[in-house]
Amino acid sequence: MRSLAAYFAKHDPALFAICEIDAGDALALATRFAREWAYRGGQALFWNASFRAREVRDPYLPFAAAKPFDRRGLLRVDGRLGPVGAALYATQFAGERHRRIPELRFARAHMRSTQAPALLFAHLARRAIAFEDLGFTDVLGATAGNERVYARGFAVESARLDDAPLGLGSPLRARVRPIV
Repeated sequence: MRSLAAYFAKHDPALFAICEIDAGDALALATRFAREWAYRGGQALFWNASFRAREVRDPYLPFAAAKPFDRRGLLRVDGRLGPVGAALYATQFAGERHRRIPELRFARAHMRSTQAPALLFAHLARRAIAFEDLGFTDVLGATAGNERVYARGFAVESARLDDAPLGLGSPLRARVRPIV
């Protein structure tokens, strides 16, 4: 947790997503750095005062009956970034194709439901069908492996995948401005 706090203090991101974190650590990070935050199923989103949250939705992705305790969520935060409505998403998709396909269908249906500018921070196998046909751009491109940031309706000033601090999930961060 110390290494993650040091990372956060060094970079001071406006929007921040991380996977493989527990709720207590997410709360501690948000409290220490005066950030708003949301959490579901191992992933967390953090944001500063530039984003004003209105609603958090956090359904679980479909799960395999053989693995009922392997649950991941689709975290969605609706709000405003400056004068524009926006949605932030974070999730982790299964690595196995037979489990990933129902999860992707579920996530795509949710992302289709909003026409607002949106950002998705995700862990998704490179070879998977993704979100480009829904108007999203893969911001990190081929350099990121399975860690992805997708944007729709945003001009991305910077987005990057950073090294995982001491065994935690890989932090994804982005600086964006809405296209008005």
